[in-house]
Amino acid sequence: MEKSTPNILWLVFAVLLCSFSVLGQPVFTYCPDNQKPSNGTDVGKCTYTHNASFWTFFEGGSPWDPTIAALPGATLTYALTGATVIPDAPANVTLDGVTFNKGITTVTWTAVDGSGTSDCVFDVEIADMELPKVNLKEIEKNLGADGTVVVFATDFILSASDNCGISSYEFKRNLPLGDVYSASHIFSCNDIALGNIIVSVLVTDLSGNFGGGQTKIKIKDITPPIISTCAVTRNIEGCTTSAITDPAYNTALTLSSYAAFSDATNQGVATDNCEIKTVQYKDVASGNCPVVITRTWTLKDASTYVPVGNPTTCIQIINVGDNIAPTITTPAGSLDVTVSCAADVPAVNLTAIA
Repeated sequence: MEKSTPNILWLVFAVLLCSFSVLGQPVFTYCPDNQKPSNGTDVGKCTYTHNASFWTFFEGGSPWDPTIAALPGATLTYALTGATVIPDAPANVTLDGVTFNKGITTVTWTAVDGSGTSDCVFDVEIADMELPKVNLKEIEKNLGADGTVVVFATDFILSASDNCGISSYEFKRNLPLGDVYSASHIFSCNDIALGNIIVSVLVTDLSGNFGGGQTKIKIKDITPPIISTCAVTRNIEGCTTSAITDPAYNTALTLSSYAAFSDATNQGVATDNCEIKTVQYKDVASGNCPVVITRTWTLKDASTYVPVGNPTTCIQIINVGDNIAPTITTPAGSLDVTVSCAADVPAVNLTAIA
């Protein structure tokens, strides 16, 4: 009986081993759960490289490599699918040092021995939590010929970068309240007087993370009024500058109006991309009956780019002269008189009207 005990033990082991194979072994004694590194992608990268020692020691994570109970000679290798693709290969024996792309990667560990094949499957999710790095600048924009300018969010960007790429650039005015973020906004003449306009810039990456800040924009009008037709040449009857009206003669720079510049007398025509704000004139006379007046018209818009607006000038000539010949009127009746002697000729009685 004592000699038969070892044989019985070997028989039991053989039966168990046979059962082990029949039941589809090898068996995973440890298969990792789904994994998600708390910090997501590595700094400055759109990937995560697994460091097993750091993961278990500093982050307290469980190992990503499984363990098995299997027959001698068993192999244990992995394949990656999804965000990261690495085909199964004999060298794939540990995830330590493996780089994972952003997103969800499915890890399939496959154990193979003489009894069969077993799989251990779990997901590794790598999130991008790094914000875009954005440096902004203050800008100035000039209005166009139509009195507007389109400003893009990218106009405010001095530099911008992101580890996984940038999806969009947007901005909005801080005032008035209720403005919405958009890739562009239209500014107009009404914005000139506001000076520095504060805007908020938003830069969003491909993962939905966003960065940005506040900066300023100043809208300017550097386009002067356009005079398409200057006030026409005028011919006025008289001998002095006092004959001039609409408007009156003045050697000093004098305020007038666009209504006077463009009326039926002067017939000037001018336009501006925003508004003609002031109209002035100044006269210089030469000669004495006739008198020639050189009138300089100055038109300015409402721009604050220069303290008094963008100026445009043109020259009008006004001629003042006596162009009507004298007329003579005589007493009523016949001018013929018959006398006997020369001494009887009456004195001349003429009334001259210039």
